[in-house]
Amino acid sequence: MAIKNATIRLPEELIEWLTSGGKSVNQAVIECAQNLRRVRMVSAVELRGLFTPGEWKFLADSLSGASVADSFRCNVPALAAHVENVAQLDLLDK
Repeated sequence: MAIKNATIRLPEELIEWLTSGGKSVNQAVIECAQNLRRVRMVSAVELRGLFTPGEWKFLADSLSGASVADSFRCNVPALAAHVENVAQLDLLDK
């Protein structure tokens, strides 16, 4: 595998967290990036075929212009409440 160098600036508390297991910053960042890639790949497979094209469009429309916080991104009950609110208040499900 080809390797490229990259320089990044990280907050000290993040560096402390990354290196708390005795790993170097470099190795910890690589492992975190690999883990994130795996999570996204598995998530994509889990979602494939779950929603109809119309449902995907509804979700996209309902979140258009919305600022999605990290705490909301993986919060299923919050997403369900958002969908219910948008369907009832904005009638986007029609």
